[in-house]
Amino acid sequence: MIIFQSFLLISLQHVMDQDTNQQTGRPGLIYGTVGQNVTLQCKLEEIPLEKLMVSWTFENQSIKVHLYRNEGDDEDSQHSDYKKRTSVFPDQFKHGNFSLELANVTKKDEGTYTWAVHNKDGLKKSGNITLHVVDKNGSPLIGTPGKYL
Repeated sequence: MIIFQSFLLISLQHVMDQDTNQQTGRPGLIYGTVGQNVTLQCKLEEIPLEKLMVSWTFENQSIKVHLYRNEGDDEDSQHSDYKKRTSVFPDQFKHGNFSLELANVTKKDEGTYTWAVHNKDGLKKSGNITLHVVDKNGSPLIGTPGKYL
């Protein structure tokens, strides 16, 4: 129990020391605050942008968070929980920035997000980012995603 409490205190201090919109120093892990915006980072080397498709999904790719293709956002394929809450930065694609901004973070947003980038050459790069959601005081929320105390 003492070990768990020490770990929790260290974890809380780590969360409080971080800007919630920045990487935590651990690849693929980021913290977001309820009610705030968070940017899920995806930065790659510059790639050819012809016929570019950028997709973001949630929890084993079962939920479509954001899809950019044919030089625009494809809102028809987006899950209703994410409508009007996500954006990518097309003007930054040429610099290899395929990040996703998620607005008004909720407890339900906690979990693993998968990004994938494709182009005309069939180039596909993908990765995962885990979002941990904290309350406005920087305290972690207790429970499993979607089921909080």
